[in-house]
Amino acid sequence: MNMSEETIDWYGDLDDDCCAQWGGMLLRAEWMNGGPKDEENGPIPFWWWAVSSMETGDVLDSSNYSRPSAHSGDEARNYAEAAARSWVVVKGYNKYSQLELHNKRKLKFRRL
Repeated sequence: MNMSEETIDWYGDLDDDCCAQWGGMLLRAEWMNGGPKDEENGPIPFWWWAVSSMETGDVLDSSNYSRPSAHSGDEARNYAEAAARSWVVVKGYNKYSQLELHNKRKLKFRRL
């Protein structure tokens, strides 16, 4: 099975704040109170999502940078999964990449 086809398992409260670890990335989805105002119903709930490198902590993609905010947990998780999969397929980021310390002085990037 190709890594981009692997199942991504989420943990935490799927109705509030949840995470997944996949391919060296941390995927998050979180329900945010108080989005834009709807005159009849008050704040419109929305979901924030993000994908970060577990090695560096750098945010690779999030609802702050791209796709519109999600309006359900499923939608937020789908956006995060699509973003993570695009890093694997398009950008070549994968769990088989690693940093190696050579001669205790030089860092060298090696793709296995």
